[in-house]
Amino acid sequence: MKKILAFGLIILFSFSLFAQAPELTDEQRAELASMNSQITVQIFKGWNLVPTFNVVSSTCEDVLEYYYLPSLKKYVSMVVSPTNQVNIDQYQRDNAEGYFYAWYGGKWRYSRQNCSITYEPSNEKYWNQASPDYLPKKIAQGWQFIAITDYLKSNNPRELFVHCSIQRMYSFNTEQNKWETKTAEELFAGNYSSLTGTILVTKFENACELNFKQPTYGDPSTADLPALPE
Repeated sequence: MKKILAFGLIILFSFSLFAQAPELTDEQRAELASMNSQITVQIFKGWNLVPTFNVVSSTCEDVLEYYYLPSLKKYVSMVVSPTNQVNIDQYQRDNAEGYFYAWYGGKWRYSRQNCSITYEPSNEKYWNQASPDYLPKKIAQGWQFIAITDYLKSNNPRELFVHCSIQRMYSFNTEQNKWETKTAEELFAGNYSSLTGTILVTKFENACELNFKQPTYGDPSTADLPALPE
């Protein structure tokens, strides 16, 4: 952890890469809203692994934050400055190219006191597209910081990671200041059902893509269409 302390101060930046959203039915909007529930994360004095979700409210003071960029294979600061612009540009490229960590990832956050942050996972991409083809599903080889989301939990874990080979997986216990080993078997058994907002620091043996299922929103399929006349 001392290595992380050596980095400089970071201010969280935001940006938008979304196109204008199509009109959705009331049922679709209700389903999307149900996936977007707020979560409150307890922040302890010291280093915390937190999601990169939208911050709704916070009792924390300004703190240090660092991202791990798989494409650069290192921790980086993304304070808006000439020195860090290369990091910001790389993160934006990874976001635009659909890398999962750049949408629903995690970061280190250092706090000088115990406090709490309320997050709201962004569902903007679901308002733009209703197909897994457009979901951020790319996984780079090596370490990834993956945030557990409601939508992630709605997919069968074994099917979701069917194209990926997981080498190691950890979460970080801030209270005890130590790593805790997780297993793919735990993940595949669905034992992350209550872990929304938890960051899984995972090492992948191969570059792969998450196998998201097609959201249906309860709509009928083409099989329900009236048959053509004889």
